[in-house]
Amino acid sequence: MPVRFRACLPLLPLLATSALSPAFAQSAPADTQDHHQHIDDRIVVTALVSRSQDDVLAGVSVLSGEKLARDLRGTIGETLARQPGVSATSFGPNASRPILRGLQGERVRVLTDGIGSFDVSNTSVDHAVAINPLTAERVEVLRGPAALLYGSSAIGGVINVI
Repeated sequence: MPVRFRACLPLLPLLATSALSPAFAQSAPADTQDHHQHIDDRIVVTALVSRSQDDVLAGVSVLSGEKLARDLRGTIGETLARQPGVSATSFGPNASRPILRGLQGERVRVLTDGIGSFDVSNTSVDHAVAINPLTAERVEVLRGPAALLYGSSAIGGVINVI
C-alpha cells in the first residue's frame, strides 16, 4: 500500500487545484441590462471600373495602340520605365535594359513574338537590348506567377515584344 500511495503523491496538488477552481470563478454582474455600444460608420470607396480577382493578381501589363505610341522611347527599357514595377538601367544613351521588380539581366527574359533570343545585353549593362521598340505593335510585361510559363530563367518576369 505505501508504494501505491507514493506513486499518487505527485498528483495530489493537481487534484487539490482542480477541486478549488470553482471557488475562484467570476460572479455574474449585478445588473442584467443589455448595454449596446455604437460603432462609427465606415465608407468604402472603390474604382468605377470592375476588375476580376485574376486581373488584379496576375501582374500583367500590355502596351498597345495609343498607349504604346505615347510611351515610346529609343529602347525597350526606356519605353517600359513608366509601367508599375518596371525601371530601366541607364549606362549610357541607347543602352538600357528593363528591370522588373528589382531583378535584371538573366532573371528577366526579353522575347520577340514569344521566342527568346540571346543578345549581349544579358552579359553586360553597357549593351542595349537588340529589340527595336519602334517596330512593336504590342508589348506585354509579365510579372510574378504569370512569368512561370516561360521557364525558370524568367524568375524576374518576361517582356514580350510583338
